[in-house]
Amino acid sequence: MASTMHKKSDRRVWKACVACRRKKVKCDGEDPCHGCHSRNQKCEYPETNDNAAASRRDASSLDRQYQNLEALGLRLEGLAQTLSECILAIRGSSKDMELPPDPGSGSGSRSASRTGSLPAEEGTEPDDDVPGNDHPDAPPTPTSYKARDRVGHMVPDSYGRMRYLGGAANNLVIQAVQGLSPSSGHSPHLTQASIPQASVEMPFFQHGQVWPELPYLPSANELARPPQYVADLLVGVYFDQLHYTFPILDKTRFVSQYHAMAAGSPVERGFLSVFFAVCACASGLLPREPGAVGLVGIDYYQKALLLFWASSGEVFLEQAQCLGLLAVCSAGWNTVAQSWRLAGQAVRIAQDLGLHIASLKDPHFSTSDHAADAQVAQRVWWSLFTLDW
Repeated sequence: MASTMHKKSDRRVWKACVACRRKKVKCDGEDPCHGCHSRNQKCEYPETNDNAAASRRDASSLDRQYQNLEALGLRLEGLAQTLSECILAIRGSSKDMELPPDPGSGSGSRSASRTGSLPAEEGTEPDDDVPGNDHPDAPPTPTSYKARDRVGHMVPDSYGRMRYLGGAANNLVIQAVQGLSPSSGHSPHLTQASIPQASVEMPFFQHGQVWPELPYLPSANELARPPQYVADLLVGVYFDQLHYTFPILDKTRFVSQYHAMAAGSPVERGFLSVFFAVCACASGLLPREPGAVGLVGIDYYQKALLLFWASSGEVFLEQAQCLGLLAVCSAGWNTVAQSWRLAGQAVRIAQDLGLHIASLKDPHFSTSDHAADAQVAQRVWWSLFTLDW
């Protein structure tokens, strides 16, 4: 016993309790120590601030965090398993509710036709491999876009225009509203472009609630337009020199609306903003006098921006076209930061309109109007994409 106590007293002790420190006696480092145990006192060891103590605290904290994370992972694993079982049970009950196939030789074909008539979201994924398109450098076909584009919905806003809503959270909201609506079916209406369109009213788009007019901004009729010969010159210069490198406009539609405006027909605010943006871009392409300073076409630039901000509560295609043209105009003035901001806004508007969805630009539609709209959407999106890139 004496030899054991002698060995304990000979070993090096790197810590001492509070009571031994106060009495300035040697502590054996045990918990409790010999002195506190013999006096029946509480044995407490203060925290040390050396490097070894910091390492021990970090290791202990990391171990506790790892244990908490492991416990959370086990809980999530059980929750995921329960959710999978519920989904399988719901699918099994929905299959039991279906009508049995009619007996006969044509039952297989009829069941196949019923399966093919189901919406694409509920049926089997279409094969992305298209015959004749096995080359790795071949461009993607519209068929290969369909599975990838089923990530959002086109819903009507308060103005009745279609807006794109993507993301898992928005999809859950749309499905919940469709489930509560008595007029909606089990599946959303699908267009020929394989993009779901929800016809129900969404909580963030209330029908009839429009943006109020901004009285401090001028209307379309209050802005002075250039003389006819100047307008003809600017429009001609734009389509001769800039349109082929930045085809964000449909020349046929623009020229038709331009002639209608020249004939005295009522002009819409969206087209007029695009017209002023075209004039601003074309003004920078005209020859300048030697020694001339200033931003050429700044008046048209300001008018286009005024009309854009006057319609800030709405979203339509002309807004993206206007901002894209103004971004090109700002780049021509060497105000690159302003051009970058305008291009970013134009891209966001294009995404809000759903122009980035590939199947919306599918040219294989049944009518020529739809094909023309798809071509314009494709022009606008890729022009803005390359500009913002």
